[in-house]
Formats: sequence, C-alpha cells, structure tokens
Amino acid sequence: MAKSTKKKVTFESCDKAFVENNFGFRQVDEIPELTAWINSKDPIDDFEKKLVLILHQNTSYRVGDWNEEGLKMNFVAPLLSYINFNSEKYTAFADEKIEVEVGEFLLTGKLDWFVAKGFYKPETPIFFLQEYKRGKGAISDPDGQLLAEMLASRTLNNQENEVMYGVVVIGRSWYFIVLKGSEYVMSDFYDSMNPVRLIEIFEILKASKKIIEQKIEVLEARANLNKR
Repeated sequence: MAKSTKKKVTFESCDKAFVENNFGFRQVDEIPELTAWINSKDPIDDFEKKLVLILHQNTSYRVGDWNEEGLKMNFVAPLLSYINFNSEKYTAFADEKIEVEVGEFLLTGKLDWFVAKGFYKPETPIFFLQEYKRGKGAISDPDGQLLAEMLASRTLNNQENEVMYGVVVIGRSWYFIVLKGSEYVMSDFYDSMNPVRLIEIFEILKASKKIIEQKIEVLEARANLNKR
C-alpha cells in the first residue's frame, strides 16, 4: 500500500480552531438530536442508584484532583461498567488506533474510549468518550480532539452525513457533544460531584444505548440493501 502524501495530524494536536478552520465546522446553539438525547434519560433503578451513590461517596473529594489515568480508572470506568456498553452487536473499546485521510490531512491516533459495531474488533465507531485531566491545558483540547475523532470515524465509515455523539469529561465536569454535518453543539456542564447531577449523567449515558442500537439497525439495513 502506497504511503500517504497527506499531512499527518494527530487527534491530540487538534483543537476547535483547527477543525473549524480546516473542515468548516462551526459551533451552534442547538441541534435537535442533542436536545432529544439529553431529554431521553433512561430512568435509574434502585440498584443502579445505590451503585452510583456509593461511587459518588467514594470518589467525590478526589475526582477533581486525579490525573487523567486516575480519573479514568477510579471514576469513569466504573460508571461505564455499571451501564455495560457490550452486547452481541456492539462493544466498548479503548485505546484503539484509527487513521484516515480527510481532505489534505491524514488524521491519526488512538481513541480513548468508544462504542462500535463489532464483537472482537471495532467495525463502525458510533459513540465516543474523551476524558481529560482537571482543566484544559496548553497541550491539547479535548473538544477539538473529540470532534476530530468523530470526523475521522464518520469518514472511515463512509457516513459523512451521519450524526455523531460524544461525551467529554474534564475532572468533575461532564458535557455532551453532537456533530451533525458541519455543525456541532455542546450541552451545559454536569457537575459529577453533585449526586443529583451524577444520576442525570448516568441516565443520559443509559439512554445512549438506545441511540447505539438504532444506529446499528440502520447500518445492518444498509448492509442488507448493498447485498441485493
């Protein structure tokens, strides 16, 4: 396979200015898919509530001070495992590399955590989570990095018009991002040190599974059409 002549750019080096200036992205105030996602909370049951509140009790004083790895292992990973983003048709993956040409660039890097169609290997990335340390530093921008990963995955999947969903975690703050066409929107911040807000985060993440399942149904329908 011939070596790409495109300019190589890592996801980690991407910020919002880069994706806006080079890919025509622009931030908007509202996209219906984000509103529907935030409002379609999947209610938490008593057992899940107990698990979430225990996690909150054990981590709330530390969550704003951990580095990225500590945040991921002690707080983000347990919360995601309670929801269980694994089924016969999709799986949660971490630290997987993707590389794709988009315009004049070769976008490359490892995705922190994402859900994709596939059992053992990711086939079609659908839902993303980007965790970061306590605040936005000078080295990388989690918003720009997530948007670049969404763009690369959408291109890799030949789904340029597909709506992409993602979450950014910066210390105690969580927020949700939707990319649709060249427009993206970001939700308000949810403070995970507030137990009420943490439960809301959990419910929104649970609702994400329905979005994933709907997207897989569409992918399978398209695949069946292509076989005819």
